[in-house]
Amino acid sequence: MRALILFILLFAWVSACAPASHKHRKRYRKAYPDAPLAQKHKRTPKKTSPAKRKKPNAVLSRPVQSSLLPTILNKQDKTLMILIQASKNNSGKTRVDSNKAETIDLPKFYIDRTETTVMSFRLYQPGYDEKPFTGGKDCPTCPVMGINWVQASKYCHWAGKRLPREEEWEAAASGTHPFPWGETFHARLANLFGQEDGHLFAAPVG
Repeated sequence: MRALILFILLFAWVSACAPASHKHRKRYRKAYPDAPLAQKHKRTPKKTSPAKRKKPNAVLSRPVQSSLLPTILNKQDKTLMILIQASKNNSGKTRVDSNKAETIDLPKFYIDRTETTVMSFRLYQPGYDEKPFTGGKDCPTCPVMGINWVQASKYCHWAGKRLPREEEWEAAASGTHPFPWGETFHARLANLFGQEDGHLFAAPVG
């Protein structure tokens, strides 16, 4: 009987001093970094790719110029017309001789924003050919060329318009500056004969 009790006490003492089993290591896996259980549950951080930045919208290199005047669209020839406000106009005034200038009260009126284009004129006269004035090339955005006053007047009547009077033409063309773009003449901004405006033959309107 003493031998049996001694054997039980010896077994309990040996068990208390032995290393913890794998069952107990699960609770204290941080104390055993080399344990297979600890390696099994080891997590590796996920690689995250840098966030892609959206490219900013392209910025226009030059400002867009637009007319601030009231406009209407002519339904007959599809042309854009701008409103010229009523004003006192010095009709006939030039740099050479300003003594002939006459101040008149000019009521408001609408006028085409650009010259009549080949495209618009062909709605009235489909057989019109601009090639003799464009070096043999098609140019639907070029101004109508080679027509007389009667033909121009008939076209305006067909479109529900009329030719501008002299004082109206001056008021629309001059504004507050000697030239539409400012105080100084620039050949490339005008529609000139020859290559000074950047075109060998006729140049598009606008």
